Amino acid sequence: MKHYTIKQVNALEYQILQKFLYEALFQPDPKNLFPFSIVETAELNKYIDNFGQLIGDYAIASYDGENPIGLVWVRLVEGYGHVDSKTPELNISILSPYRGKGIGRTLLQSMFQLLKDKDYKQVSLSVQKANRALTLYLALGFEIYTEDEETFTMIYSLINND
Repeated sequence: MKHYTIKQVNALEYQILQKFLYEALFQPDPKNLFPFSIVETAELNKYIDNFGQLIGDYAIASYDGENPIGLVWVRLVEGYGHVDSKTPELNISILSPYRGKGIGRTLLQSMFQLLKDKDYKQVSLSVQKANRALTLYLALGFEIYTEDEETFTMIYSLINND
């Protein structure tokens, strides 16, 4: 099995967030993809705008050599997976050729440890019910907090899960 490097992202690398935000979007129709400019809309840009300048901004990437191939980042934001002002919202994206190799699980576990070390109690996310990543979130111990017709807002307890 190939070994990938995992490390916290530094400020000089924050420009990769835009690419990974786009890759994180659930695109139900591969023949009709969202335009890249969608990441500049207010609903999505708030996940990356001025990243690193706010308390609670953390990002961890997985690299194949020098190339980032996966990214998990958190921010205290009122986004799609918002729970409360003390719970960071998590986003994760693995580039398509690298999915299904355990990279997402490793990145999530690394982020959980970082957040525990920073004394956060939980982390949240929003996931489309049709997104295959839902299986991973459930396997790791995320619990459904709320749902609507298409999405779940999920919480992972950083206290009760070790």
